Amino acid sequence: MDNTQIVKPSDIVEHYKEKAYPIIRKLLTANDNSKLGELMTSFNTYLQNSMPNLSGKEIQNIHDFLISMPVDTASLLIIQSDIDRRSPEFRYMTKLMKELYKSPTFQKKFFEKLRNPNK
Repeated sequence: MDNTQIVKPSDIVEHYKEKAYPIIRKLLTANDNSKLGELMTSFNTYLQNSMPNLSGKEIQNIHDFLISMPVDTASLLIIQSDIDRRSPEFRYMTKLMKELYKSPTFQKKFFEKLRNPNK
């Protein structure tokens, strides 16, 4: 993809629709799974290392980001979260997933896709 634009993980959390999604949409349209995978990895690292405060808007932005991703890319959030279950990072990610799971749309477009990617 020419003129590659950078998506900062913090923009996904704070300004998904305004800053991150237009770039991500181009990656999705181009089927640039390599860059999408790199983005998911850096997003996961950002969440675990920075543990940003999450209010309703930030949770909605993360929700929208994750359901926009192809299932194999979105699954990296779970696969790459190999952290000590007693750590603050684990508690943070668990709390985030519990908040996201409250959304029926997230249940259907994220967790159900992970369980049955062919559906």
